[in-house]
Amino acid sequence: MSYKLLTYVASRTETRAGIEVGGTVYDAAKVAGIAAWSNVSAILEDWKKAKKALADAARRIESGKSRL
Repeated sequence: MSYKLLTYVASRTETRAGIEVGGTVYDAAKVAGIAAWSNVSAILEDWKKAKKALADAARRIESGKSRL
């Protein structure tokens, strides 16, 4: 499963890390279940763990097994 890591505008005053799966953007911290991953910098600092967690989340989203 492929995904794109990105930053998106969540509100007028907040940007957050997201992953794009199938043309839809999902909040990275929420889909991975790790609140600290709310920005791309934090994800990249923990990339060894994040790479697998986000790929797993993308697979769940694509298969319809995620409750987002």
